[in-house]
Amino acid sequence: MRSFSLKLVGTQTGTWIPYRSPQVLEVTCTPGPEDEGLYEDVLELIFFDKSISPPAGFPITRSLKVNVGSQADHTVLQPTSPYVGKRRKYVPFTGEIRFSTRPLTWTKNNWKDNMPQYNVPNIIAESTSSPHAHAIVKGILPNDLNMTTYGAYFQVLAHVEEEEQKLVICSSFYCRELQKFAKTAGPG
Repeated sequence: MRSFSLKLVGTQTGTWIPYRSPQVLEVTCTPGPEDEGLYEDVLELIFFDKSISPPAGFPITRSLKVNVGSQADHTVLQPTSPYVGKRRKYVPFTGEIRFSTRPLTWTKNNWKDNMPQYNVPNIIAESTSSPHAHAIVKGILPNDLNMTTYGAYFQVLAHVEEEEQKLVICSSFYCRELQKFAKTAGPG
């Protein structure tokens, strides 16, 4: 966006606005023909109260959006008649209406072969409940992460996550079962 300058119509040294009397302040902007385009800026007018020592000022700001162009282009581009939207053509439908068949309900897939199992290695499964689980998993992880080791690295992380989720699910299940048992057992 480009900026532009404005000047006040009237005295350039300042205007005295009497207290509580409405005043119209006219601001003009006269861009040149080389300034065609869209402008956005903020107009800031600062008013000073000279009855106070030292004079206190307060700003009034307004956002301005100005579209500058030639008057000849403006008159040429004006509409010559009201806008009329595109009219729809009525096309009579001739023929038979065929209803689609209902989609098949979801059924269980018949697999030809079972998917291979990727069981969590025993060392990871046993280490999740160990107090030294962090050190054990760190010993299993590859030392550096690069193009050749990233598969093994993230596979270990996935196995650790799976075991942790199993522990969370089991602990919440057993907690619920214990609560049910405590309610049915009663006091004593």
